[in-house]
Amino acid sequence: MEHFYSKSSQKMARLLFLSGLLSLLCACPSYEDSFSGTYVEVRENALSEELLVIDYFRFGYYSNAIVRSYRVPQSVDPEDLLNQPISCVWTQTGDAPKDDGTWRLSLDESTIKGTFLDDDNLTIQIEEFNEDGVLSSSSHTLRRYDTIPNNACNVVQPVPLVASFNLKDAVNTMPQGQEYTLRQPVFAMLWAGVSEKTLSNGTIVYAATNNLANEVYLADETYVDREQNALHGSLSYSMNPPPTRALATSGDTRYALAHFIVVDDNCDEEPCPDTSNQRFDWDIKSEPIIASSIELGNEPDSPFPNAIGLGKALLFVEGSLADLNPNFKNLIINLDTFVEQRAESHFYVLDIFFDEDLKIIGLRLPQEPNIVNYRSAKLKISPTFLGNTQIQLPRLSPSFLQ
Repeated sequence: MEHFYSKSSQKMARLLFLSGLLSLLCACPSYEDSFSGTYVEVRENALSEELLVIDYFRFGYYSNAIVRSYRVPQSVDPEDLLNQPISCVWTQTGDAPKDDGTWRLSLDESTIKGTFLDDDNLTIQIEEFNEDGVLSSSSHTLRRYDTIPNNACNVVQPVPLVASFNLKDAVNTMPQGQEYTLRQPVFAMLWAGVSEKTLSNGTIVYAATNNLANEVYLADETYVDREQNALHGSLSYSMNPPPTRALATSGDTRYALAHFIVVDDNCDEEPCPDTSNQRFDWDIKSEPIIASSIELGNEPDSPFPNAIGLGKALLFVEGSLADLNPNFKNLIINLDTFVEQRAESHFYVLDIFFDEDLKIIGLRLPQEPNIVNYRSAKLKISPTFLGNTQIQLPRLSPSFLQ
């Protein structure tokens, strides 16, 4: 049986065919966004605590990515794996993958080198310098979970802080009788942590960890009074969140604690060379801490009468103050007010109280969360740390706070 079509019917058929072809072509990714997607780390060890995820964005000749980490439950279901985010950070924009699928992107002080094995599989190598200036690298294999990358990244923003070297009624110098001449002072924040290590016999021991940040050479005249061998003035700076290796778990979030310090650089030349483009490389044995925001002693009516020292420190909480372990929250005075008004401010300058073992036994937030000096600390020159071959600063005990 023959079928006859009118000209209008034939025209409509051609339009439907072209429309369907166009839809099909549009559904296929072009070279301009090829390889874009969410790539989830292939878990070789089901007991690993963190999972690496990369959202890769290819746009023409360029690309960038979001590097994420997730807290891992005991499950292999991606739907479960991607429900507990820890952190995210954008890389800098770089070139698109080469013809062989290789690419390179910069992330803070790290470099990510990647290779697309095919449309769905990716290997990367992350290279970074540790605190001793030694280059280390780690390799990861990832598999594409979604062809549409996730561009959401609520990054904790840097916070402005102030370090003051002015004392109320005295010159900020070494006490009388202490012979020490300032060389080349360097202000820094020191994330003072504690890492857990398990020995072969099952006994758990803890070791101090130290991550230096925000190093600033204190230029002559602006901060150093050579005639009085003293520090003066105040330094304003922007504080970034601590590196992942400085974070410890507590409750449903993570935290880190940093000290305000001044280290004296042991320059080999006299006078010391220009430091405008110089990076500080700390030799603990020959470059002592000469000033800090802590001191020995206690308040007359101290809320922690067993303390033998006190001072200021910076507490970073990745999530909310309310998410901390109850044992941790019990150590913090004036916590309730901050939970109500500044639960997710992330950075908190507070008073710390420590015992003879340099264990922090109490913390105190200001009674009023909105006072002017809430984010400032005073650093006093002291001989306390002279001659130390190790960093002896108060720390929080992670086993009790988890």
